[in-house]
Amino acid sequence: MNVIRRTAKNISSYVLAQIIGYLANFIFFIYTARYLGAGDFGVLFFAIAFSDIFSIFLDLGFKRLMIREIARDRMLLPKYFNNIATSKIGISVFIYCLIITVINILGYPIRSKIIVYIIALAMIFRAFSEVVFAAFQTFEKMEYEAVGLIIKAFLLLIGGLVIIRMDLNVFGFALLYLFLYAAIFIYSFVLYILQFKRFQFQFDWEFIKMSFFQALPFGLIGVFDLIYHWIDTVMLSIMKGDMTVGWYNVPSRLIVATLLIPTAFNLAIFPLMSKYFMESEKKLSFVFEKYFKYLAIIGAAIGISITLLADKIIPLLFGTEYLPSVIALKILIWSAVLVYINSASVQLLISINKQLLLTKIAGFAVILNILLNFILIPKYSYLGACGVAVLSQLFLSVSVFYYASKTKYKIQENIILKTLLPVCLAGFLMGAMVLYFKRFASIWLMIFPGLVIYLLALFLFKVIKQNDLAVFKSIFKEKTIEQETRLLL
Repeated sequence: MNVIRRTAKNISSYVLAQIIGYLANFIFFIYTARYLGAGDFGVLFFAIAFSDIFSIFLDLGFKRLMIREIARDRMLLPKYFNNIATSKIGISVFIYCLIITVINILGYPIRSKIIVYIIALAMIFRAFSEVVFAAFQTFEKMEYEAVGLIIKAFLLLIGGLVIIRMDLNVFGFALLYLFLYAAIFIYSFVLYILQFKRFQFQFDWEFIKMSFFQALPFGLIGVFDLIYHWIDTVMLSIMKGDMTVGWYNVPSRLIVATLLIPTAFNLAIFPLMSKYFMESEKKLSFVFEKYFKYLAIIGAAIGISITLLADKIIPLLFGTEYLPSVIALKILIWSAVLVYINSASVQLLISINKQLLLTKIAGFAVILNILLNFILIPKYSYLGACGVAVLSQLFLSVSVFYYASKTKYKIQENIILKTLLPVCLAGFLMGAMVLYFKRFASIWLMIFPGLVIYLLALFLFKVIKQNDLAVFKSIFKEKTIEQETRLLL
């Protein structure tokens, strides 16, 4: 199976799994928020945020390093996987003890502490399953992770409905997370043994030490990324209480759902971009350009639609208790749009071994985020945190795009202008159509005419061309090598 076909299969299978998974998770999320109320919902997501910040130290960048190196030489799989999996055992014990220590120092109520203990254990199981799935990703077999995502999503949905039916409290939801991640780890490890037929405990200190320094920039990026995405929740909990955490995390989780597409593309295309870095400057430039254009088009449509319809979305899905989340959603959605725009640049810099540069940018963004949160949360509460999220993401986006433009794989300025300016104009037309139908139509009838106008405008402005349709078509239909070569070049 050739490169384009494998990549298309990875994208299509993962996107399909993510669509199914996000749909199930979204239903679970809605029922959970309504059932628990803003207070207990805030407690649950504080525990997830607090544990997730620490969980990045369970990886330290080894997963991303493993994907990149094995994508270049598949014979390295046993050495990387065995050593990383073995080292995680000791690291997990240390991190779990650290989580227990810190949450007790902070002086949270015993109820919140126990929920953190349970969620933290779940995150450890998740960290182990992620490194197993990374092994499959290096061999471009993402369908195994796709199945795992679907299993996890449906078990989460069914488990959540059972908990609600049994009238259990927030502890039931915490235990559900623990059960799910343990089950997914067992599933992933059994698949690894069946597929690769060997695993043994191995701890090569010299190899681990060498890999640690190579992986450290990746690890720091991960540390900064998780702190960047969760520190606002933790700070809101400490400064303003559980209710504001609930109001803030309802739109935040909706934002996560909108990031389905860049997440799928990043996971599927990263090995391909790493491969093209070693093989073909022209191919890597082509992938980078298309990647940027497609996500900019999708991100703009999502940002405009949700901004205009936030006052309909929040009460429809979560009820009037979460009306304070409407303004938060209108602000936060633009952080997601910026993620869409900068995703291609981030993956390019990692693929060409510029992860240290990304680490520095991410570090500055985290410092900026924390400082601004300290200033704005006490005065503006969760709305201040929303503004900080957008400003921090804007800094990240401008920085990574600037440095990507300094590489030999950069997108030409005229191509950027020919993409972004028509997208903005098409978005304006879409917004006008949504506002017109908003006066008398249902939410779905508001969206559909706007999207039709948006796509027609993009065709008219020649942002979407026949070549782009061929790229999308290749996801579903197999191409000959000659056809694919012409498509790429």
